[in-house]
Amino acid sequence: MLLLLSAMLGMGQVQPVPKPAAPTVPAYIILADEARRERLQGILAGIEAGRYREAAEGGMFYVSCVSAWRANPGETEACIRSRLPGPAERPIIVLNTYGISIREDRTRLSCIGLGGTGTTEFGVGRGARDGISVERCLEQAMRPILGDRPRRFRIAFRDRLSIDDVEQARAAATNIAIVAIDHVGYPRGMSGLCLVQGRLARIEQGPPAVSGGQIEASVPCGIGNHGDRQRRVHMGEMGPGRFARLYLSDERSLLHIEPASE
Repeated sequence: MLLLLSAMLGMGQVQPVPKPAAPTVPAYIILADEARRERLQGILAGIEAGRYREAAEGGMFYVSCVSAWRANPGETEACIRSRLPGPAERPIIVLNTYGISIREDRTRLSCIGLGGTGTTEFGVGRGARDGISVERCLEQAMRPILGDRPRRFRIAFRDRLSIDDVEQARAAATNIAIVAIDHVGYPRGMSGLCLVQGRLARIEQGPPAVSGGQIEASVPCGIGNHGDRQRRVHMGEMGPGRFARLYLSDERSLLHIEPASE
């Protein structure tokens, strides 16, 4: 009788609802012209139907990486990977067709994911070989993530550079970082604050950090002389697709920024 009563009471209790598992089906974003997109969609449709699905959002978030670094595939991939969502979110694979192919009738494809980058080529035909090679490309992008995922390399926001003399600013820096620039935002007027967005390429001086980490720096910038006597940086040689050297204090506030070679 006691066992029956316990069972009846148990049936009346609210059972915890398990949380839904995180989505594991990867979504893909295609960076391609209309013809290459159509061909690639046909290949993907034939690879284990439903395994890979196209993401609802477009690829504009990643296109600027291709525009800035088209001549440098390694930087293109690093830029795209730095913008991918984290492992706990829906996995995304970016399919970039804007590479340099050996043959004119073939399209070079990079499959870029958090787990790595796969590369292959496909043609205009409907051959099964293209399907196999693209599937391998996708699998390389979905490999387990190795090592630390690059995180944001934080730089303290300042509305002006604290040291007016350039040589003194360089000498005072305790951290020097080389940055691959992905985007530069300019103020509307002749002077103001420029937003420099990019990724950590390497540390020349200071504590080590994982390369690839996202960087955003606010840079007082402008053209010509200014009545406020504030030192402003000329950004003419620091556009997307180039490198910059950042001189930082102990608190990672920006002291100076200048063009740098890779």
